[in-house]
Amino acid sequence: GALFVGDFNCRLACPPWASLESAEGEEQILTEAAAETICSKLASAHGRREMAQLDPLSPFFAGRSRSRQALRLRDMLKFDPLDEQSDPGFPTYKRTPGKVPGSDSHNLMQVFFGMPPEKRQIASPQRYVNGNLGGGVEELQMGWLDRAAWRLLPSSRLIINVLSHTGMCKPALSDHAATVTVFQVKMSMEDGV
Repeated sequence: GALFVGDFNCRLACPPWASLESAEGEEQILTEAAAETICSKLASAHGRREMAQLDPLSPFFAGRSRSRQALRLRDMLKFDPLDEQSDPGFPTYKRTPGKVPGSDSHNLMQVFFGMPPEKRQIASPQRYVNGNLGGGVEELQMGWLDRAAWRLLPSSRLIINVLSHTGMCKPALSDHAATVTVFQVKMSMEDGV
């Protein structure tokens, strides 16, 4: 078996309830109200589990379709279903550098939608919805990108369980947050575990 850690670059699917508006060209952005709704959900463990259902690497993905990249990764690796955890924590991407997530919506708006617009953009880059990743999937600039995964050969007698997965709540210099994942690895015996 093998354990993998890193940035798997699979963002959350844009929720069907999120309203969008046109930006420059053909680009779409979340409305201010949609960004505020996302932040109100992220303010509680229950809301974070609800948002984690939009994680394309979860076996219980609630989005309409997965990007080609997410489909390939799901075929190769097993990922911790974040929406099954009592609290999946805050998304690890795309955070405003230097900001630390807290439990109130205003703080979370600064963390997840507070970057200044880049050249030729009319809003924070975190509000842009990406529809160019393949499979006709609209993805948020948000997700649990930084995480661990594993793969076992069919003949393997190993059993892998994720005991915990947490993001570091410290100011980061980039738009990603470091994470810590604790695994339990057991060897299956013929008569039991």
